[in-house]
Amino acid sequence: MRLQGKIAIISGGNRGLGLHLVKAFLKEGAKVAICARSLEALRVLDEVLIDYKDSFFYAACDITIPLQVSNLIKKVVLEYGCVNVLINNAAKFGDSCKIHECAVNSFNSVIETNLLGANNMVRSVLPHMLEQKSGKIIHITDSSLPMNEKSYKSAYYISKAGIETFSNLLSAQYLDDHIDCNIVDPSNLTQDVSFDEQKSLTKATELFIWLASIESNGLTGKNIKACEWLSKQEN
Repeated sequence: MRLQGKIAIISGGNRGLGLHLVKAFLKEGAKVAICARSLEALRVLDEVLIDYKDSFFYAACDITIPLQVSNLIKKVVLEYGCVNVLINNAAKFGDSCKIHECAVNSFNSVIETNLLGANNMVRSVLPHMLEQKSGKIIHITDSSLPMNEKSYKSAYYISKAGIETFSNLLSAQYLDDHIDCNIVDPSNLTQDVSFDEQKSLTKATELFIWLASIESNGLTGKNIKACEWLSKQEN
């Protein structure tokens, strides 16, 4: 198992790609802490992940609130002893609108979750990664929409552009501390004419497992398209 002994935190791990990642990481031997805003939404994991009940825990956490994030990370360290991997998966899409037509509260909420929330998570795990002189941080981006559609998902794509800059800065600033920070773009998988959402999400987890494992040690500052990476593995 490639992630045996690793401790991972996955935000938004109760559904979609996040849930696929949780399952894949547990299968590979990792212990996983899962967070989402709603405790009720997380409770379904008791049944979904029943085969791994001793290897995960979940907690309600609004990642836009620093105190809640700090308490989550403290709980992870208390429960498992350290943090090896952080996957910033939680995200909001927001409204499709021209910038001047976007509701201010909705626009700000997307930025707060996707960018500031990711920053809160990173700031809380970094002291632990610095102490152990190693760590893996993985962000998620999205290039699936053509420009004529993308241009109207204003807040979402502004936040993702911010994440890309944020990730690049992290990789440069913490290079000597052996903290690898990379971005994954899993969206290209959906462009296959034979697209099957479940199969595509399962395939995408292979890249995340590799980035979280010792196999990718030293790889940092990359923006990796899952479709292209998987294609290379198959050749």
